[in-house]
Amino acid sequence: MECNITSRKAELFYWITILFSNTLGTALGDFFADDSGLGYEGAAVAFAGALALIAMAYFGCILFMSKRAGGHPQGHGQNP
Repeated sequence: MECNITSRKAELFYWITILFSNTLGTALGDFFADDSGLGYEGAAVAFAGALALIAMAYFGCILFMSKRAGGHPQGHGQNP
């Protein structure tokens, strides 16, 4: 799969997003590790747990919606 950024505005948005996500993500991780007393390993486990909860909520919602719609996540199920 090939992705192309075709406009200057899209490229600027991409790089600003990368800059902020990397910088703020690193700063938040370091801040949480230092100030919570968990250390880097404990903070990594806490963030992994939070991401796992988000993934379970997301995929649980998709499964719920697919059962409700007759088997397809977007609601285009094969209902008789």
